[in-house]
Amino acid sequence: MKLADTTEERQLVADEERGRWIAVVVALLLLIDCPGRTLALQSADPTRVIGMSIGKTRTSTMRGYLKAWGKFSRWLRLWADELWPSTAARLLDYFLILLDEPCAMSAPQIFWQAFAWLEKAAGYNVDARLSAESSVKQALDFANTALSCKAPPRKQAPRLPACVRASMEVMVVTTTYVMALRFFAWCLLIMNWGSLRFDDIQHLLPGRLRMLGDLMVAELTQTKTTGAGKRVREVPLAIWKGCSLTGTPWLEAGLVMLELVDKLERDFLLPRAHHEGQYFLNQVAKYTDAASLLRATLCQLKTLKLTIAGGWVETSDKLLPEVLCAGFWTLHSGRAGLPSECAMLGFTKSERDLLGRWCPGGSADYTRTYRQCVAAMQRRVVEAHCCDGAANLSEEYDINDAMATYLGKAVGPQEAETILAAWTASTRSYAQQMIAAHSVEPHGAAGTPAVDRPATPRHPAMQVPADGGPGMDSSYVIIYTRGRRSARLHRTTGGCYWAGIEVWDSEAYKGLPAAGLYDSRCKFCFPEDKVTGAAPSSESGSETDSSDSDAQ
Repeated sequence: MKLADTTEERQLVADEERGRWIAVVVALLLLIDCPGRTLALQSADPTRVIGMSIGKTRTSTMRGYLKAWGKFSRWLRLWADELWPSTAARLLDYFLILLDEPCAMSAPQIFWQAFAWLEKAAGYNVDARLSAESSVKQALDFANTALSCKAPPRKQAPRLPACVRASMEVMVVTTTYVMALRFFAWCLLIMNWGSLRFDDIQHLLPGRLRMLGDLMVAELTQTKTTGAGKRVREVPLAIWKGCSLTGTPWLEAGLVMLELVDKLERDFLLPRAHHEGQYFLNQVAKYTDAASLLRATLCQLKTLKLTIAGGWVETSDKLLPEVLCAGFWTLHSGRAGLPSECAMLGFTKSERDLLGRWCPGGSADYTRTYRQCVAAMQRRVVEAHCCDGAANLSEEYDINDAMATYLGKAVGPQEAETILAAWTASTRSYAQQMIAAHSVEPHGAAGTPAVDRPATPRHPAMQVPADGGPGMDSSYVIIYTRGRRSARLHRTTGGCYWAGIEVWDSEAYKGLPAAGLYDSRCKFCFPEDKVTGAAPSSESGSETDSSDSDAQ
């Protein structure tokens, strides 16, 4: 498969590999005395009949099963001089051998699955299968438990933090980066918002990626649980075009890059990049190629800064230290991001199972319903990131804990503490700026209409004084956004991030302004509102208040 580049070559190599493994199974079953062999010998073509008994087993699964069987077969020939176990005692003895040797935690389970698969292919009825005997199943449970106690806890790839994803969004639309990094950053964002594995995106057909209303939709032709021969042949993919933490149109920019990267007729999404990164080769990218691109992309990410006009620009500072760019995040990191954040926002497991199509079934199989449900969850996550709830989502304790362990082993405890402190400060600064950028309503969110106000000329930029407040002699400031259709009251000192940046459209007050002049009060500047539950403002309901309450 590594030498196959075109679609026809890959299919030919895949068929040849499957044929080789089927031949191994046929040769084995023709050697032993089993019902399948007896039936096959009565047919005109015994080889093809036995091959049909294998069914729709994937080639990779068959390969793993036969390797596990090969190890057991060699032991069985030396232990009892048998080609096939005559009693269940042979399986019990082999489980003991596996426990005595240093084997992988999954070795007993894989062997049992391989033997049960071969028994089925050999034509044994359920009541005649050794793998179905209670003593064998009890021994399997004992072996799995014993090995799991010795094994370290299962390591899960940490999800991509919000500030990393935001920096990737800016990278996608910044033409100064080489094409390979921009396109790969787009693929990482697709994996995050679509909850996809790396193998999944390589089964996305570029020609079938399209915008349908406010959604980018496509169909996965093959996943870990779907594909040819499965009950579900293909599953839908939907990503809301408003899935942007910075407001940049990264999704549309990636669709434009698709035509520049290569022809849309290829049957994989990510091609192999040239070592200089300026262009792509007409070859499918393997996992190792993508891992190299991941490291290069993370090394190039820059810290973002909120501008006076409300946009995001890159600074000259690198977002991540070198030690975190190689080994901490993996290609599995993107898949866990959206489900984790949906769990924090209170979505049920049945709802989260739609992400990545882990649990297709029932009415959820209807493509239209699936797209609506997933888009609603994506929209809710974006809203939570782009309002006062961003501080809660950005406190990524699970990532910080895994990072502390990783850095402690990589650079030592002292340097790890320094790096972790700088990282924590960076994520908090990002969260505060995100709140400032979307102080009233997240971009693209559908809410109730804001209170209309007459248009007034924009105020000049307010100069930030030495003490950081937006006015030397003022105690309060109203920040206007969305064309002065929304207004929020802030304190100039001891409050949120707005007190320390330049604001174009705002009005400063020495005393507390009348309630009719603003829609809502900042939760960080007025924490007493949370305690008393007081409704902060105007005669008609503020959409900010409703979105804030949803975020909690």
